[in-house]
Amino acid sequence: MSDGVFEVKVPRLLEGEATITVMQWLYDEGDSVEEGDDLVEMNSVKENFTLKVPVSGVLSNIFYYDGEKPEVDEVIAEIEEEEE
Repeated sequence: MSDGVFEVKVPRLLEGEATITVMQWLYDEGDSVEEGDDLVEMNSVKENFTLKVPVSGVLSNIFYYDGEKPEVDEVIAEIEEEEE
């Protein structure tokens, strides 16, 4: 990971939670995103949830798409942070 690129990872929701499914990205690669906005809808065995944008910038890479099942702590996207 180079400076200015933030890795978006699958959060650890509950101990033992192993299956997470990407339901829908709310932005496309190349879109500007603002910290705190909804980024991606996901589903676990126990609940649906939405990951928020962690830093403002440009959504530069998406590694897992709708219906795919990344593991906890896996990088699912990268955001190029805006220059301060």
